[in-house]
Amino acid sequence: MKRLVAKSRRTGFCMQLFNPRVVTLSARSAVYNFDKPSEDVVIVCISGFRGGNSNGMTSLRDTLREKLTAKYGINPNNIFHIKWNQENDSNRRNIPLISDINKEILRRTKNPRYVALIGHSFGGWAASRLSRVTLKIPDFVGLVDPVYGPANTLKKPGDVPRGKKIIEWFQNNGITGLTDCPPYLRVPCTSDREGFSCGFQGVPGAVQRPVKYMRTWSGANIPCSKTDKAPLLAYHTSIDDDQRVHHEIFNQINRDLSKIIKKSSVHRRLVMAKINVKRRSECKCHNKKVRVISNCRCQKK
Repeated sequence: MKRLVAKSRRTGFCMQLFNPRVVTLSARSAVYNFDKPSEDVVIVCISGFRGGNSNGMTSLRDTLREKLTAKYGINPNNIFHIKWNQENDSNRRNIPLISDINKEILRRTKNPRYVALIGHSFGGWAASRLSRVTLKIPDFVGLVDPVYGPANTLKKPGDVPRGKKIIEWFQNNGITGLTDCPPYLRVPCTSDREGFSCGFQGVPGAVQRPVKYMRTWSGANIPCSKTDKAPLLAYHTSIDDDQRVHHEIFNQINRDLSKIIKKSSVHRRLVMAKINVKRRSECKCHNKKVRVISNCRCQKK
């Protein structure tokens, strides 16, 4: 492309409007960001009381890594598991260490494009509090039988989750089952004095999804044993392993990311269109009585 630089303001001279190198380079980063919409996706799976390092949230993390990395190219490290309290997840008198969790998010990206927070039990409590302080309003908050402290009392406003989409899965069967098949023997949800509590129901702003039985990925009820086909009840200690809940969480995130990809594709086309328009407008003249022709030479009207 021929470059012409005006050395006079007299009629008939023109000044270059478009520097192809500058515009191309400045636009390159914008196009790069649109080409990689999954670059700053962060998904946090927070386990609850005495969750340890192997639980339903670690299983969910592995599932999301497998499916979302293959489909969108998300960095597997950006889909991670963390305890509700990194120092001691077995002391029910503790509070969620949300500062530690938020640091892990910021360590992965300073400019998140998509944030999903999922938590079970006390992990749901942590997800709710964390959602109020994240740099970006979470796109999705998933609460799996959340427990808000030993008394399971949701305190406003600090425990009220913030998010574009909030879903709560809960059960009413009890803490755990001592026998899985009928006649069922279970540990019921009790008061704070005994130290047991089931998930909080009715989280403000959350879509409510009850869970009664443990299910497969496709939604079929799981039998309690090989000989007894009665459905296996879902308890507070097992609901985080429910594959159907995992599937519904994946579906929500998948829908969200699909929209981001589509939106990024539209933005990229708009950016490229603007670049092409600028390339066609190579110079401008200094006098309205002068018109511009294709080879950037100016002529009097």
